[in-house]
Amino acid sequence: MGSDKKIFRKIAKTVVGITLSVVAIATPILPTQAQRQSPQDSYRLGAGDRIRIDNGDLPQQSGEYVLPTDGVLNLPLIGSISVLGLTLEQADRAITARYNRILKEPDISIRLLEPRPITIAISGEIGNPGSYTIPVIGREPGIRYPTVTQVIQQAGGITQSADISRVQIRRRQGRGATINIRAFLQNGNPNQDITLRDGDTIFIPTATRVTPTQARQLATTSISTDVNKPRTVSVLGEVVRPGSYVVLGGNTQIDRTTAGLPTITRALQLAGGITPAADIRNIQIRRPNKAGRTQVFRVNLWQFLQAGDENQDLILQDGDTIFIPTTTINPAEARQLNNVNFARDINKPRNVSVLGEVTR
Repeated sequence: MGSDKKIFRKIAKTVVGITLSVVAIATPILPTQAQRQSPQDSYRLGAGDRIRIDNGDLPQQSGEYVLPTDGVLNLPLIGSISVLGLTLEQADRAITARYNRILKEPDISIRLLEPRPITIAISGEIGNPGSYTIPVIGREPGIRYPTVTQVIQQAGGITQSADISRVQIRRRQGRGATINIRAFLQNGNPNQDITLRDGDTIFIPTATRVTPTQARQLATTSISTDVNKPRTVSVLGEVVRPGSYVVLGGNTQIDRTTAGLPTITRALQLAGGITPAADIRNIQIRRPNKAGRTQVFRVNLWQFLQAGDENQDLILQDGDTIFIPTTTINPAEARQLNNVNFARDINKPRNVSVLGEVTR
């Protein structure tokens, strides 16, 4: 009876191995398959992995092991053997071959109990580019690897210049992929938010063109830079106090911590408000991107005031420069602008120059 079980396990192991080989040869790795891929199908063993090796012939020789830096295990009866960089299937075959020298048809199986933390690099239009060590959650068989959006969030979120429809995943082992995170955010397509493996690199390209509407949409996604994070911007042109300011959300004239978004109007409040000669129809936002170029947005705050088009009140990004051009004063419009929250305070005392004779 024990012999029959042993034969059955060997047949099952062989069939699974053949099936996996056929699938790997016949089908290229695409994002949809990478998402559904079992962690143990492509996982390669490395330092820090905790595994269990079962010996069906000698149960007392079974045990758990944590792979050392060199990946060499010291196993009963066969001594030292390296499994570094091997898949579980390859490690199973290598260990079985060594036991085959001293046991007749050895029954060996290997399982991944707890994977090591993985290292992911991320660059491009991301808040904090660099390399991140991320723990893998769960135990075999319920291991959950981090996804692309989770790593983006950990790296400080995307910038508003990001092209999230062409995010590139570069992989040490096997082919990389280009995924559409926009499709995931809009349609909830999980096949675009693929799981990552140790050594993967994420590159977020710069969009060739971004409209104010697209920039605002990106700024309010779950993978964007935290809107509560302070950002330093410059405000120039027709404002009362041109200069550099740290912008937070909220109405800065009331309370700098009031809930809100760090928008153009918030920055104008900090700069003392616009002057009567301000051309709010042609405001320019100059934004440096990670590719070393400058993107220029033109926004119309008059449209924001008259039609409620909130896309014109752009959410600011660290490093932005706001320029308010000069226009001919329209008395009727000037009176309306005096009542908006980003106008100068007309009740504040002002220094004026008086020419000619003054009678007290």
